[in-house]
Amino acid sequence: MNSPSSKTSIPPMLLLTLAAVGVVYYFVDPSDTGHILLPQCPLRLLTGLACPLCGLQRSLHAMLHGHFIEAFSYNYFLVLVIPLTIVILVAEYTDIKALESIRQLVNNRKAQIAALIIFIGWGVVRNILSI
Repeated sequence: MNSPSSKTSIPPMLLLTLAAVGVVYYFVDPSDTGHILLPQCPLRLLTGLACPLCGLQRSLHAMLHGHFIEAFSYNYFLVLVIPLTIVILVAEYTDIKALESIRQLVNNRKAQIAALIIFIGWGVVRNILSI
């Protein structure tokens, strides 16, 4: 469980970082090639294979503009995982009692391994199905 000081010091920096990323991805379209700020996936450049996060930048840009179907087409997994990630962050950085079970699950080694397997599995599936 987090110490009380981490619950008060991490969220402002986390929120600032998320806001900065949001501003960049709102105004810069990753579909336009040649951005130094938004690099292409190194795995895709080297192998032609899509990593589990391929399409993340374009998907985020589309979501920030309210184009959720377009965002979904770039990376199905990301659009489904973002709400879960928000709940996990709230559970980790607040003392909301109702989220205690989520906090315990996130800090459970077996759940972390399962999440990693799902993440890697998505990368494999998307390459097999070409999605």
